[in-house]
Amino acid sequence: MKLNTAIFLLIFCPVIFFGCHNGHKTEYPEDNDTDEISDVDSDEDTGNNDDADTETETDEDHISNPDGDTNPIDDDPRPHDDDTDSGNDDDADSDSGDTSDSDDDADSDTADTSDTTDTSDTTDTSDTTDTSDTTDTSDTTDTSDTTDTSDTGDTIEEADESTVLCTGQTQCFDNYEPLSSCPSSPDNSLFGQDYQYAAKGYCLNKSFTTTTDLVTDNITELVWQRNLPEIYDGCSGSAGVLCSHSEALDYCNSLNTSNFAGFNEGWRLPTTAELATIIDYGKINPAINSVTFPDTPGQIFWTSDIYDYENNWSVDFLKGEITGNKTTGSTSYLYVRCVRGENLPNASFTVSGTEEKIVQDSTSNLTWTKSFGDNSTWETALNYCKDLEYAGHDDWRLPNINELKTLINYSKSKPASDFEGIGNYTFWSSTSYSSSTDSSQAWSVKMEKGTSQVKSKLKEFKVLCVR
Repeated sequence: MKLNTAIFLLIFCPVIFFGCHNGHKTEYPEDNDTDEISDVDSDEDTGNNDDADTETETDEDHISNPDGDTNPIDDDPRPHDDDTDSGNDDDADSDSGDTSDSDDDADSDTADTSDTTDTSDTTDTSDTTDTSDTTDTSDTTDTSDTTDTSDTGDTIEEADESTVLCTGQTQCFDNYEPLSSCPSSPDNSLFGQDYQYAAKGYCLNKSFTTTTDLVTDNITELVWQRNLPEIYDGCSGSAGVLCSHSEALDYCNSLNTSNFAGFNEGWRLPTTAELATIIDYGKINPAINSVTFPDTPGQIFWTSDIYDYENNWSVDFLKGEITGNKTTGSTSYLYVRCVRGENLPNASFTVSGTEEKIVQDSTSNLTWTKSFGDNSTWETALNYCKDLEYAGHDDWRLPNINELKTLINYSKSKPASDFEGIGNYTFWSSTSYSSSTDSSQAWSVKMEKGTSQVKSKLKEFKVLCVR
């Protein structure tokens, strides 16, 4: 009996248990609900990371100050330039130079303010200088303008010697913007730019020694006033902030009587060629090494040279342009930086050869083609010189802006050079305008007066090659 009862319970109870349980099923969350709850980082998968800046970025965030003048003054001394980069530019060269006695309107060669500049090119402050109170000019040597030899044309041979200062250019460009690397072969268009030859030693890297008050150029041996005064003694422009040309001459001379930085003689207003040596064409606004020459505004500075009967030469450190500036009127008050030392020499040319003549300059040790190429765009000018076979040589190149300026005699006009037969033409250099937002211009020299300005690379000017 007990055995039968046990068997009955083993069979009957499970049936009762399962039947009752299926009638009262417990509900659990489905799998898809569980996934939805746990997926709290879904934004990360779509790129909308919580750590990212949630503010909407507008086009305005990418726009630089088009005027490029971060330190405007009320009575801006920058003169207007009728010789702008418009299509009707009077620099467009015909096949004959203007040798007439009639002078162009002087305003046409004054500083050009129509070209916008890029203030996004921040000044290189990586170059440390000694600002301690010492008058020993050997304390600190600034060799910051050394050239990086990476990404340049490896087919260019190293230079044997050089005597002309490098421009400060540190990259290559096409007709509109900087290139990620320089053209690697002469077979490529745009080969032979300023930086490519600078990296191979075809120019002298700038080298300065600085103290609190002085900058000594170790190449030219000129000694510069390092810091500009807030007020120039004896100057009347903007309550002493700026000087007329005569006041500029007097101010530099006054440094001798004040025994400035320990020197009681030799201070003077620099010549145009001298002031041009501290232009850095790798920088804009200001176009100068701002560590070596701190607090230099991107404005116009006087030189001691006469431009014509109503203008004197000046250097605009906004871009580095060299033009004439009126000595009377509202724009006749400019900045001043004084110098001491021996004047830089002019070029000394010797012509040789028969059919294909060359011109050798004993001052710069440069050799030039006596003849020059027809009107060309900037790219065509680069290609013309790199492909040229002339006077038994095939290593000709387009000169950089500092090399091209060695041809100028700032005391002459029409042409402003002792180079025989050069005429009044405008010539291209291999130096592009260094702007991260507008590299559509390159540096040129107009030999009529000797002005150097940036012009659209698509314009056509003459070509003179150098080696």
